[in-house]
Amino acid sequence: MIQLKTDKIHKQYPILYRIVKNSVQRHKIPHAYLLVGEHHLLELAYWMTSVRMLESVKTTEVDHLLNQIKEHGNEDVLVLDGANQSIKKDDVTEALRQLNLTSKQANGVKCLIVHHVDHGTPAALNAFLKGLEEPSSHDVHFILTTDNVNQVLPTIVSRCLVVNLASTVVEEVEVDEEVAHDVETFIHKMWDQLDVAIVELQLLNISD
Repeated sequence: MIQLKTDKIHKQYPILYRIVKNSVQRHKIPHAYLLVGEHHLLELAYWMTSVRMLESVKTTEVDHLLNQIKEHGNEDVLVLDGANQSIKKDDVTEALRQLNLTSKQANGVKCLIVHHVDHGTPAALNAFLKGLEEPSSHDVHFILTTDNVNQVLPTIVSRCLVVNLASTVVEEVEVDEEVAHDVETFIHKMWDQLDVAIVELQLLNISD
């Protein structure tokens, strides 16, 4: 697994970083995220989980917890990984059961990462959807990932804040280096503002 730290995520995924940072600072953290992309999905999900557990984006603290979770695990962070095998209903049922246990965190947060949620069986996805719909007695948050959002149940997508990780990709062209830098900066700013605006609308729809 490629090691992604906070500073690197800030540079490589500025929109995701800004979305997560704004959510924490405004105390409006979504119940569920859906990351859509081809690279670093699980690594980014671990980072987002660390931020959520700490309710902070302070680099040193987040990276320390991130290392702890990946190396030693955390009983309040559950992972269902569908990268190499399908996610079964029993896996989801057990994960949801554990989410209802009391958190060891001071803020009471528990997180479930579902990597490649589109690789879940129909029964597993229906069970997971029920968990998304029914409020827990604890502060539970979900971070889902997929490389093909069209394969995810629309009812699951509609209950998540969707972040498209590929939305800021800029193709390289042979132009003057200074001009290229200015153009790339402008494009990134435009995409940044557009994506953040879209996320704000999603938050309003989810809260409604």
